[in-house]
Parts: sequence; structure tokens; C-alpha cells
Amino acid sequence: MVQAIGRREGFRPIERDHSGLAADCVPFALAHEASRRDLFASVFARSGICMAIFDRDLNVIEANTEMLEVLGSPPQHVLGKPLQEMLHPSIRGQTLHRFEQLAAGRHGHVSTRAVFVHSSDSAFTGQLTAVAVESPSRPVDTIVVVVDPDETPLPALKKSTKQLTGLDAQILEGIAAGTSTTQLASRLYLSRQGVEYHVSAMLRKFSVPNRAALVAKAYSVGMFNIGSWPPRILVESVR
Repeated sequence: MVQAIGRREGFRPIERDHSGLAADCVPFALAHEASRRDLFASVFARSGICMAIFDRDLNVIEANTEMLEVLGSPPQHVLGKPLQEMLHPSIRGQTLHRFEQLAAGRHGHVSTRAVFVHSSDSAFTGQLTAVAVESPSRPVDTIVVVVDPDETPLPALKKSTKQLTGLDAQILEGIAAGTSTTQLASRLYLSRQGVEYHVSAMLRKFSVPNRAALVAKAYSVGMFNIGSWPPRILVESVR
């Protein structure tokens, strides 16, 4: 359509297309957009930074070489993969919630520490930064994710570590929450000696000297759901 702006003599109407851009600005805008895409593609491919692009459903649609290397997977195993499968269960719920807020347009970016699962079932930590990318048709079109992995891997942190019985998990949750032996015994219908027996068995299993160290070790190997209170053991850790 044609829209006249300015009525003084010597000014001519500015023609605008359906997008609202001035007609003589359209080629420039398109060229600028193409240049921006080319620049982004160049940075994505050659930056040396671990990067991936997710769709609004949080599935991988692109991943550069550096990201594939830290994940230890070929492209065919990464493309289309849901974000949740790339995250360790200990931080999965909390991180996915933040990404869902990002995909819904409620936040512009996410920056957080994360634990990622390697293809070998080991894990690594790193800083995760995600930015929502707009498009003309929707507030959030894609999500660009940048990962800065830590230099020290976590070989002891496994994707699935079913080391606890259901009863052990309840006792460990209680210890982490500061529950006394008497309270645990009453809650779980055990004697005090029964609780102490299970605690002693877990101390030996994890090779730690006391209850505080037991909780710390369980957190360090990813048995607890990070960010939850009262503390909760992941179902993946219970056999």
C-alpha cells in the first residue's frame, strides 16, 4: 500500500509494502537480513564455541562441530534430540522449566550452570546460555544455546546410577533434610537401630565417614534433584 507521511512541499509520499517497510528500503532490508544470516552461519560454524539451535519444542535442529565433540555424538544422533535427553536428571526439571519459559516468550534469555550427559554415559558440567530468537510471525522462533564446558570432566557422574533401595532413598532424603534418627524411625516404622543399620550400610557403600559426607557424596554423583526442597532422590538412582 502507499502511505503519505509529511505534507510539506518538496516531500513525496513513501511507498510501503505489506510489511510496513518503505518500498525503496526493501532491497536494503532484505540484503541486510541475508548478510546477518550469513554472518550468524559463519560464527556458528567457525567460532570455536559449542553452539546448538533448538526449535520451540526444545528439539535440536542444528549443532556445530564443537557441540558434537563435547557431547561425543555424531550429527545423526544429535539432530532432533530433545533437550531433556542431553541434561543430567539431577538438573533436568529445573533447567527445562526455565527453557519452557524462554520458549513461551516470558524471558529473553537463560544463563545457568548445567550438567550434560555424554554419549559414554559419563557427564560434564558447564555454563549454559540460551537466547530466544524472534521471527516476523512469532515472538520466539528458535533458541540459540551456547555451552562453555568446564575443563575437568566428571567421570564418576553417571546417567543412571541405581545404587539405592527405596528405603535407603527415604532415609537419605531425611538425613539431607535434617530429620533426626527418632523421627525417621517413626516415619518409616523402623527401630532406631534399624535406621542406624541402613545409614551405616550407605556410609560403607559410598566410602564416607559420616552423614554430612554421605549427603555431600550423593549430591556430587547426581543422586538428588537439584533445586528441590525437601530434598528428593531421583527415581533413576533407585533400583
